[in-house]
Amino acid sequence: MLVSILASGSLEKADRYSNFAGFVQDDFRVSPRLTLNLGLRWEFFGPPKDIRGRLGNFDPSLAIPEPPAAGTFTGILLEKNYSGPLPEGVTQRQESGLWDKDLNDFAPRLGFAFRLRDSLVLRGGYGIYYQRLTGQVALQTAANLPFTLFDIRGGPANANATFQVPVSPPGLPSSSFPLFVPRTSSSTISPIGISTSVRSPYVQQYGLNLQYEFVRNFLLEVGYVGSKGTRLGGSVGFNQALIATPQNPVHGVTTTSVGNVQQRVPIVGLAAGASIVETIFNSNYHSLQTSVTKRLSRGLDFLASYTWSKSLDVSSGGRGSTTFDIGSILGDQTDFRSGYGPSDFDRPHRFVYSFVYQPPEFRRGPRPLQLLLSRWQFSGLTVFQSGTPITVVDSRAGTIFGASPGTSRAQCTGQSPVSSGSVTSRLNGYFNTAAFTTAPIIGNGTGFGNCGKGIVRAPGQRNLDFAIQRSFRIIKETNLLFRAEFFNLTNTPNFGLPNADLASPSFGVISNTVSNPRIIQFALKYSF
Repeated sequence: MLVSILASGSLEKADRYSNFAGFVQDDFRVSPRLTLNLGLRWEFFGPPKDIRGRLGNFDPSLAIPEPPAAGTFTGILLEKNYSGPLPEGVTQRQESGLWDKDLNDFAPRLGFAFRLRDSLVLRGGYGIYYQRLTGQVALQTAANLPFTLFDIRGGPANANATFQVPVSPPGLPSSSFPLFVPRTSSSTISPIGISTSVRSPYVQQYGLNLQYEFVRNFLLEVGYVGSKGTRLGGSVGFNQALIATPQNPVHGVTTTSVGNVQQRVPIVGLAAGASIVETIFNSNYHSLQTSVTKRLSRGLDFLASYTWSKSLDVSSGGRGSTTFDIGSILGDQTDFRSGYGPSDFDRPHRFVYSFVYQPPEFRRGPRPLQLLLSRWQFSGLTVFQSGTPITVVDSRAGTIFGASPGTSRAQCTGQSPVSSGSVTSRLNGYFNTAAFTTAPIIGNGTGFGNCGKGIVRAPGQRNLDFAIQRSFRIIKETNLLFRAEFFNLTNTPNFGLPNADLASPSFGVISNTVSNPRIIQFALKYSF
């Protein structure tokens, strides 16, 4: 059976973005020991707009919950510069762009360096940094009516499709658009809205660092680095089905079942998975960062650093999205704070050591021995780091709320999810699968699981890269450089994530690696 996905309409867009920025900054030497760096930056990130007003948006606050028999167009929101006729119920913005302009992005910066004594310096800083939302946000409107119609056909409705003619019958011609389709009580339109109150996300970064030259050419650094993200972007399902009872009916419905999900949604005629992009999420990062640096002397320089940290947020990693600005939350869409937990990129421990060493040239002994043992260079890079968090999901959960498969966390049994033993001994059961069970039964469906976000850790990673090189002087001002490089020198396997879907037969199983095996490559370079 073929499934065909057809996009018809005005897919060509002419989006425009306007950016303006200015800053002032200066250094002030308060005393021979204290220097201040002060600055202020102002930025303007104009909202995206199409020069022909063809960005179709949806605002849930404008939609009447129960459409009349003839249908309604309420909730559809178009740009100010759209010039075509508008059916009754469609709203046209009074400002250009998808959302309101934000003129308040002022970002102060403060830094200082205080020399406590000749070999000891204290440094610190604080700053606010704004960011423009990615183009992925405006791109979400590409699937919205009235300018585009996405049609997913499968089963009997797609019986005429073949590999040669995958779309039969064909889609609507471009001349049919803009196409205003009324929302009725039997429709399941699934728009993606962009909130008109979107604001520029910003991060506050702060840190305090102590630098100490404890021996000549050796520098020790110990410091705290933190950040707080505010107004971060993400998607929220605004039409999640409600629980209906005789005491609390929903649109006149008094029972709750999987079969009446669409009758229990807040806005009838829209799919339960309809979502809106908003800037309402926060994040936090705290870390202790240490390093030892050896400046080049006696042919050796190296850098050894260790970071102990924690990163927390709500929306990273939701529903498999890698774009944070539109990442969705798992579980109950009306309680997104329950999904606050380790970021999907969080690594509590990370150690990195890199070095370059060039032994001194031999100037004594037989000439052949001098040539053999001179002009060598050795370098390497070693990484040890914790695994990333894993959020265990249950693709069978959330059915009573109309949740899409895989968008709900699993239910915890109270047992610890941690298991013992080496990673290789746990490939067929990396964590304690008995710590998870199906979500609670509600009616003839399931609710949301109560397990937290990122409560299991993936396997840690280790890697050592090493290189050897030797230069040969051919004639005056010409050299031949030989280099041998060893990636993953120890051939250590770094395993991937285990299957984290409770409903899968391979739940808890690791079936892949995420690093290359040992790779050795040679190179010759002739310089003249």
